[in-house]
Amino acid sequence: MFSVFHANLSSLSEHAADYVLTLPKCIKALSLNEIHKHDALQVADMFRRHGFKAYYNIPEGDTNTAGHGGEIVATRSHILSNPIQPNILDYISEHFGSTIWLSACTIQFKGAVVISASIYLWCSEGLSERNNIILLKLNMLVNILKLPLICFGDFNLIPQEFLDGGWCEQLQVKIIYPNSSTTISTAQDRPIDFGLISTSIEHMYKHTYPIYTVPFGPHFALISDFLARPRSVQGLVQCTPKALPMGDLIKL
Repeated sequence: MFSVFHANLSSLSEHAADYVLTLPKCIKALSLNEIHKHDALQVADMFRRHGFKAYYNIPEGDTNTAGHGGEIVATRSHILSNPIQPNILDYISEHFGSTIWLSACTIQFKGAVVISASIYLWCSEGLSERNNIILLKLNMLVNILKLPLICFGDFNLIPQEFLDGGWCEQLQVKIIYPNSSTTISTAQDRPIDFGLISTSIEHMYKHTYPIYTVPFGPHFALISDFLARPRSVQGLVQCTPKALPMGDLIKL
């Protein structure tokens, strides 16, 4: 089983860090929002010392302001994961004229390479222009890499709003529901933390369950389970080339 832990930490406080970095070994990957640390090397080193490879998006602003951003995806060190090439992230940022506002890496499963991403949408805006741009950046990343997606985040809107916005069709994903009426302690009907999975690999997904007792707030945490050895990516085959004759192969 491949288990992913997701949470909006509000900040990477000492208590939050101690909790997240000492999760059971069955947790293979992390998706975290609002880290609010401006030293990327320091963050990467903190996670490395606890057996994680971390891919961090520095928040906007300076050390005195809690700007938007601060997303991180991380995997256990033994898992084959790789960063997104910087030139791709730069291209996406330049195309939209703003910070990337997401964190992502690729993870190698048996027979499939998958984009693992973490995003955080602006609060109290719904599908505003800024939030749509974040989703457009995620969509561009998927289109450039031509790989399936597993993404978790604090969307600051409920799944039905996401569905109504047409983003499941645009991204070709299904929603990974939190299996809870809410994901924050301040409201009873706000399941705003959830995930997305490409329809081509939806067979990988097994189950999600909420974690209500965590040393941070107001968000709860989620743990989602996926098949550890998923099948190859499923999708339409446009063309299957004929096998070369042995004689032609020898000539090559």
